[in-house]
Amino acid sequence: MNTDEWRTRREALIGQLRDLEAGRVSHWDEGGAGELNRNTTEESIERVKQRLANLDARFQEDSR
Repeated sequence: MNTDEWRTRREALIGQLRDLEAGRVSHWDEGGAGELNRNTTEESIERVKQRLANLDARFQEDSR
């Protein structure tokens, strides 16, 4: 994964996380695309945080 791809994906996840936490998104699909579909819960917020952590870990591994 190159830096630009990582940055683009990371910025998208951060935007989704902010929207979820602020209540601007009321439904969320837990699939890979992150489409609007389900009721937002604390669990879905945690899953987005986990996706962000996984993305960062993958980038660190790829950077070695």
